[in-house]
Amino acid sequence: MKNSVLDVLRYLFEGGHGTGIEATMDEQQGAVDQLQEVGFDAHSIDRALDWIRNLSFLEESGGGDAASAQHGIRYYTNQEIQHLPASIRGYIMDLEQTGILDMASREMVINQLMFLEPESIELDSAKWVTLVVLDHYPASPGLTLPEESMVVEGIYRNMH
Repeated sequence: MKNSVLDVLRYLFEGGHGTGIEATMDEQQGAVDQLQEVGFDAHSIDRALDWIRNLSFLEESGGGDAASAQHGIRYYTNQEIQHLPASIRGYIMDLEQTGILDMASREMVINQLMFLEPESIELDSAKWVTLVVLDHYPASPGLTLPEESMVVEGIYRNMH
């Protein structure tokens, strides 16, 4: 079994376990036990739980204000350039230019992508992370995402 943070996250969110995973330590330990039983390693599980906690923190910190809706140029750090392929950076820019992401949600997506292993970051994984972030983004304007920009191979096929 492929054993990356992204695999653990997809297992949790697609199985409906990811939404309340941070609730209590007992529930979290139960999820860890279940994930280990399925075959995920402890390091990937810990990183995935950190990813979910970070998503919850970003969700609680709220969205941007009117000033964050202004457009600007996002300069990537050398570490981000090394971690995120040009195709992913372009995809994020396209979503921002079409109004799907604002500056705050863009930063949330980039932040969550930086938690993943560089070798697991491809366009489908970036789309999946974007969907999860927007689902948890408190200032989400309730936009309907263009199907061609958000279709992720193997999941969300019946999304309308």
